[in-house]
Amino acid sequence: MKHYVYVLRSIPTGRYYIGKTSDPVRQLHERNSKEGPFASSFQPWELIVLEEFDDDSGAAQRQAFLKSRAGIQERKLLIDRAQTARLAERP
Repeated sequence: MKHYVYVLRSIPTGRYYIGKTSDPVRQLHERNSKEGPFASSFQPWELIVLEEFDDDSGAAQRQAFLKSRAGIQERKLLIDRAQTARLAERP
């Protein structure tokens, strides 16, 4: 079963969330339908980065790295590339 590391961006606030899942479509739907002060104040979320892994272990390692201090540069690069690609897609 494939596993994924994803980066979501909060449309109203511009904040980012890094997670891992085996079903990115379901995960995005859940994030956008959760209630509570944290989830609701950042909705809606949009998927901006999706990386595929063959197993949960690889995805867990990548997620941990991106969330770590050592992964700050890589995280910024991923987000910058996603932003650049989005701008290039616009007419």
